Amino acid sequence: MTTLVTAPAPPLVPLLARRSDMTTAAASRWTDQRFGSSTAFVSLSPGLVCVLSAGGRVLTHQDVGGLGLTAHQAWNAAAHSVASRTLGPAGMEIWVRSAAAGLGSQAPRGYEVRATAQPPAHWLSHPRLFTLLHRHFTEVLTPSGDLTYLSRDCRELYVFDASPSCVHERVSPSGVIRYSLGFPLLTPSGQER
Repeated sequence: MTTLVTAPAPPLVPLLARRSDMTTAAASRWTDQRFGSSTAFVSLSPGLVCVLSAGGRVLTHQDVGGLGLTAHQAWNAAAHSVASRTLGPAGMEIWVRSAAAGLGSQAPRGYEVRATAQPPAHWLSHPRLFTLLHRHFTEVLTPSGDLTYLSRDCRELYVFDASPSCVHERVSPSGVIRYSLGFPLLTPSGQER
């Protein structure tokens, strides 16, 4: 009798991306050249989407279907995988440094989230993950108002105890994000199309 042993499938990973990257010539960077392939993604808000990946490769709808999942099921599985790897006995473990270290002294009070195996902005790619992150930084920063997030390239991630207008003025005219019921919303002057 022969026993077939297969390697476990790599974990699904959610990645934050701009919607414009999915609808322009830039979309080709997310796909391969197989006939009929299109990148599997889930819409998050008017300007942002979640792209699904596994093993360092962006998944197409055909890839997701081959796993026996819908894009929505794969999105939920990816969030579960990230959360289960990050939550420890003491709670959530995230490495940070002062936002001023990465952005200069003009940066409002806040933190830069350190990159791990995935870009830190992946925390914004699912309501479960973004809610965990938002609650964590609400406890850590005890903000005077709402928290504001910044990801200029959908990879880096900063969190501030400052209004979106303050972050726009002092740090960046684009990529400024606010939390809305678990979903990332680009603020008006961050709405690149």
